[in-house]
Amino acid sequence: MSQIISVEQEHINFYDISYDTPGNYFNIRKNIFKNISYLLPIIKSVRTLNASKISTTDYYSQRTQLSKSQVKNHLYPIAVRYITKDNQFVIERPPFELEIDFRLGSAGSHAKKISSTKIWIPWTVMIVKLNSLTAADFSSVKLFFNDGPINSLEDALLPPWLPNSYSAGNICFSNSLSDFNNVLDIDQILDGDLAYIYNYIFNNYMMGGWNTDLHPHFNYLYVDQISSYESKYPNLYRYNYPSKDQIKTIVSNYSDENEAKYIKKCLSSKQTVFRSRNVVNAYVRHLTTLSSLSLEETLSLITETKSSKHNYITKFKLSNILNYDATNRYSENNFITKFNTTVISNPIFNAQYDYKVTDNFVYFETETYTETIRRALNNPEINRDYYSFSDSLFQYIGPKNVAALEQYLITLNKNNIFGKIVICSFAEDGSFQITLAPENVTVSSLVEEHRQRLQSLIQAATDFSPQMKAYLADNYSDLSKEEFKNAQ
Repeated sequence: MSQIISVEQEHINFYDISYDTPGNYFNIRKNIFKNISYLLPIIKSVRTLNASKISTTDYYSQRTQLSKSQVKNHLYPIAVRYITKDNQFVIERPPFELEIDFRLGSAGSHAKKISSTKIWIPWTVMIVKLNSLTAADFSSVKLFFNDGPINSLEDALLPPWLPNSYSAGNICFSNSLSDFNNVLDIDQILDGDLAYIYNYIFNNYMMGGWNTDLHPHFNYLYVDQISSYESKYPNLYRYNYPSKDQIKTIVSNYSDENEAKYIKKCLSSKQTVFRSRNVVNAYVRHLTTLSSLSLEETLSLITETKSSKHNYITKFKLSNILNYDATNRYSENNFITKFNTTVISNPIFNAQYDYKVTDNFVYFETETYTETIRRALNNPEINRDYYSFSDSLFQYIGPKNVAALEQYLITLNKNNIFGKIVICSFAEDGSFQITLAPENVTVSSLVEEHRQRLQSLIQAATDFSPQMKAYLADNYSDLSKEEFKNAQ
């Protein structure tokens, strides 16, 4: 599904555009390619919904009102390093040692906890949206790790390598904040006392108890077991492949004999943290290995990761996380989110607005891609299943052309045009073209030529048994019979 905001001089419209493959066509297309290497066209039923409409003046007036600061005369936390115009606060904290509280199972299980283990928490950067927090919404809270203080908005950060966190830096609080209203002073929350709220959230996450509800996401710490990496990335290598002496030192910290044997088993396994089939064992290995690292070694994990994972790190620049760069994709998503909050969920603007829906079909002939795909399939680095059998129109025509197609669909919606077939194609010069099929053309008639070719290919095939030919003919060749009977 795509969500699009169309900003015009007098009105702003919000559109939902959803694509669906009619009937069983995806399976038909996939199985035909699998059996006889024939690539059928992409066919989508598409619904365009104009969900909201608001005058441009009203929208920006409402948005300005909502974005006014709720900060009163409270002191900020000591290390607020940056504040955006929409009240995002970047709060930094120096490293500290933490005695972890980790359950060897899910939050609701009765699994035992790992014995007292201390790890170093590196420099932390928490990003909070004050307007969300004053509404008791913690979904916007993000936490990142750094190997030193922030120097600029172009600094790269890492999502935390701790349990109950997500790969984008978000925190899973689960039921740990269930006592929010009972424990905290509501007046201080509503007044926007950031220091008060931050300290509670940070301490709640760090000391509230971790579990295995979420799988490890921090595979950025992984490096291959290559001899040159041992000297190039010494701490990452040591983290992934602990030595016998390192394992012996770690295990010696556990007095319970059974627990010590279990930890030794996890650390000695040839399965690294990120290739382990057991989530609990993976976390035990991860946390106990971290416990063997000094502060300097822990910070070096981040430094070495930044050096070895350039492409990964780029998306976690502080400027990107804050939507600071208006040209990147996060800004568009942020604008859509604000529009949803301001307009769609606001009954004042939607009370007298009738949704407008148009249903059409999109047809893209993949024949022009056949040779490209066949060549790609000979490349062992190409994932055959994904490249050949993908049902994604985006993959075939590219992001710019998808954007052009969606603007075309919005135009059809504005003009109340529905029940049409939108044909996408590439001209000989490579330009992308969008046209409406003539009135007498149906989806069934478009696939008729393919149906006839498939019948000939199936009959001519020499590597199929009579039973297989009959199976293919019965299930795949007569596409026009049922699949698109309503696709006029």
